[in-house]
Amino acid sequence: MVLTVKDYKIAYDIEANYAGGNAGIEYAQTPFGAGDVALLTAGSYPVDSIKVGKYVYEREQMNGIGVAAETKVNFTKGVEYGEFTITQYVQNAIWITAAIANETAGTIGTSYVFHVEKMGKLGVLAYFDICGCNMKEYKLDVTNKEYPKETITFMYYSIVESVAVTNLPSVLSTQPKIPKDFSVNIDAAGPYTDAKTIGITITNELLDEPAMGAYTRVKSVLISRDAEITMDYLTDVGSIYGDTIIEAADITHSVVVAGWGSALTVTAMVVTEENIEDMPDTKAVDEMSSTLKLGGTSTLTVA
Repeated sequence: MVLTVKDYKIAYDIEANYAGGNAGIEYAQTPFGAGDVALLTAGSYPVDSIKVGKYVYEREQMNGIGVAAETKVNFTKGVEYGEFTITQYVQNAIWITAAIANETAGTIGTSYVFHVEKMGKLGVLAYFDICGCNMKEYKLDVTNKEYPKETITFMYYSIVESVAVTNLPSVLSTQPKIPKDFSVNIDAAGPYTDAKTIGITITNELLDEPAMGAYTRVKSVLISRDAEITMDYLTDVGSIYGDTIIEAADITHSVVVAGWGSALTVTAMVVTEENIEDMPDTKAVDEMSSTLKLGGTSTLTVA
């Protein structure tokens, strides 16, 4: 049989200790039990399948001394861990807030444990918990014709076998956000309601190194962070940024994107790319696009 998105259930909790799983000590990877439903929070409504990168075992094959040429001895040299990605409809500000938490480089920040159940007509086929999840990337995709979507990628510590959690909560039933909920305000001018698309990418560079004495990786501490905002819109670009063709490259802008039920404010952004499309005929209007990136001592807040 083929499993589709309807056959997945996913819920999460904040770990008390990194890679502790369900309230375990650090690195304990403690799985959830059948009666732990009260500890879990339902996930948002997914757009497509949940992508969980599997372990890749790196094995060495050697020819032993004194054995036949076709005889091999196999050793496990290491384990490479994948990433955990969810694409879901925007229903709240939980994950945009999580994406910008932990502003201090060199700290671990908040880690999550996700409980996943894959279900089919023959019953539940697999239960597993993904421990030590730190957010690596957050992407928002808003167009004027579809439900806004967010794609969240985590780097995880380990996957452990779990059990069925009785009455595991289904995905959130609240109304997803719609395009009219989102707006962009630049330098306190706007909001620009004629934006056709809004894209946000927040990237957290995390330490990804194998540990000594174990196959698992070390703690995923934050090294650096970057943010990018892209827009396609109809407003004259000069009225937004000023005369950007001649202004200095270090002119910075403050950008506010609202729409999650909260607003993301990013200070000290610079325009790194601009484009004005030619009008194809007399019935059309100019379409503008721009990309902004962090360009100074920037701050990211959600309120």
